[in-house]
Amino acid sequence: MQEFKLLNRLYWVLLLFYSAIIVLLDYFIPNGITIGFLYIPIVISSAFLFGQNKQITATMLIAIICIAIGYSLSPDFNPENKQSYYYIIDRVINVVIVILTGLLCMGYLKTRNELESLKDHYNSMISHEIKTPIALIRNSIDFLNDELEGPLNSSQKEMVNMIQTQIKRLDHMLNDTLELSHLESGKFNIIPRLFYTHEVVNEVLQLHQSNQSNSHIAFEIIDNAQNIKIYTDYDLIFQVLNNLVGNAAKFTQDTIKIQIDLTDAKTIKISIHDNGPGIPNEQIKNLFNKFVQVKHLKHKTHKGTGLGLAICKTIIETLDGTIWVKSQLNKGTVFYFEIPVQKKARNQ
Repeated sequence: MQEFKLLNRLYWVLLLFYSAIIVLLDYFIPNGITIGFLYIPIVISSAFLFGQNKQITATMLIAIICIAIGYSLSPDFNPENKQSYYYIIDRVINVVIVILTGLLCMGYLKTRNELESLKDHYNSMISHEIKTPIALIRNSIDFLNDELEGPLNSSQKEMVNMIQTQIKRLDHMLNDTLELSHLESGKFNIIPRLFYTHEVVNEVLQLHQSNQSNSHIAFEIIDNAQNIKIYTDYDLIFQVLNNLVGNAAKFTQDTIKIQIDLTDAKTIKISIHDNGPGIPNEQIKNLFNKFVQVKHLKHKTHKGTGLGLAICKTIIETLDGTIWVKSQLNKGTVFYFEIPVQKKARNQ
């Protein structure tokens, strides 16, 4: 909120300064219709910066006032000269340009808000109309799998297990879709707290070490930051680490390393190393896009939603950080992310 107020004040100061320059230009170098065009980027920027009709309207009013001031001060204006009417027409055209630009921006905002409303309605529908029957199906399948109503033969058991797997996958996909949509909307709270880096890293590793499918993997922590305390959102960092370590576990041969470094006094860098098959260079540029999965010619593609890395990217950028990847075929992959040591809270 404080950052928004500062941006708001800075915008109006720059707008008034910009308007004063335009009035001076209009006085010393009369350009007629070009003055209106000079205000187009200002009106558009007000729409993208604030996304509110009142900001656009206020910007339009200031622009029209400055056009009128330039009109009254200009040496081209002389009420007794018939040529002055051409100058008046120029002024009117300038005003029309500003108004049309503002109306177009308002139309854009209206369309964007309608799309966001539709998106929220879609997410609500997924939450209530789709997830509820999925939960009922999952509970029914679990009931059958427990064989409380009698034993299942091998064919029935195999079918029930297959249904369980697909239901879990579908539920996971829906959860990821809702999570990414929620993050992209910005309608959530960042709740930072002070914690040691080992605290979140150890919790993630304990979770994956308890998974029997990871029993062949050795987990190693390389801490060059001496277990520094950071002030950021613990749950969001846990989510990113959990996702990246989970991805590494799918592909690594035998070892996953988590390295912690201080880039500078204000920035911490965490990297997750695996010694898996690596990622082809042509796939790296799209790796953080939605629904993108790595495809190997010689390795089985692990099924997933293709949203995990997109979620990680959105989280890290929300925390004012950056995330990237480096990989070599047949040698392994390293995912890096940097975040500020101290992150301010944000309430939506």
